[in-house]
Amino acid sequence: MSKVLFVLCMFLCLNSVGQLRVGVGGSIGLPQGDFGDAVNGGFGVYLEPKLSKGNIEVAINAGLNYLIRDFDRPDTKSSTITNTTIVGYYFLPAASRIKPYLGFGLGPYYHKKASVKTKSTEFGFMPKAGINGGVFDLGLSYKYPFTIYQIVPICLSFKAVIR
Repeated sequence: MSKVLFVLCMFLCLNSVGQLRVGVGGSIGLPQGDFGDAVNGGFGVYLEPKLSKGNIEVAINAGLNYLIRDFDRPDTKSSTITNTTIVGYYFLPAASRIKPYLGFGLGPYYHKKASVKTKSTEFGFMPKAGINGGVFDLGLSYKYPFTIYQIVPICLSFKAVIR
């Protein structure tokens, strides 16, 4: 909890350098590879405080993804994957209010299987692309922990701007 307060205080202090934005959102998770055979998909939520300056944003993405097991396979279990990644965004020049962007994040991913005492933490990355319309954001990201499981979340977020 103290780490979260520290990060929020840091963003408030940095607000004089750029504009502080806070994004909250949800996602639909589409597991890939062998993991996609064990779970049907799932959903996620995330909080993302961002510091914006011109066409660049730096953010901390704290997310939780819940993936539902394949009920046709009794040997599978539901899973949760949480992440805390540092993400950089670049907004491509656009003539309208809707701006396309590219992003890339790095950080730890924590995986836990429900009903089983299996836990693991791995480092991973998250490339992301999407469009931003000011208050809404629609993006596609690929969460790739190196040795756990890959998830393709389709994300829709809303932002609050602190001035």
